[in-house]
Amino acid sequence: MTRNFEAMGEEIAAKQLPAIMEARHTDAVVAYRADFDALLTQLDDLAQAASTEVELAQAQKLKGWLAGKKLERAHQPFDPNNLPFMPLQPNSAHQPKVTTEQFVAAGLHSSPLAKSAALGDFDYSALADASDPAYLAETVE
Repeated sequence: MTRNFEAMGEEIAAKQLPAIMEARHTDAVVAYRADFDALLTQLDDLAQAASTEVELAQAQKLKGWLAGKKLERAHQPFDPNNLPFMPLQPNSAHQPKVTTEQFVAAGLHSSPLAKSAALGDFDYSALADASDPAYLAETVE
């Protein structure tokens, strides 16, 4: 586990992630080591118990200590009323566009302008196969 912590620390440093992420990683490592040391201490006390009563008391103490620890990742509760792919809700403040000026102001045109990226020396004849008769012939449209 400590190798994973070290690898993650090296990855955080290599990617130059924000300092808060490095601080969170450091805090997690310190908390893990403290909990692991406490667990080992309590297990040693349990193994060195002189009598069955002391062993039972140490086991109960260890059980109580472990009960207060989070041993799995927290699961996000499922809320079917708050899904990321829900249909959009209507905007009650939306006013319909009625005049041509409103449509044009919103960027909606009945026949949009043809836009092409043209440089000063751009010429359509420079395109590949521009001289091909199949492209130059008259079309049905």
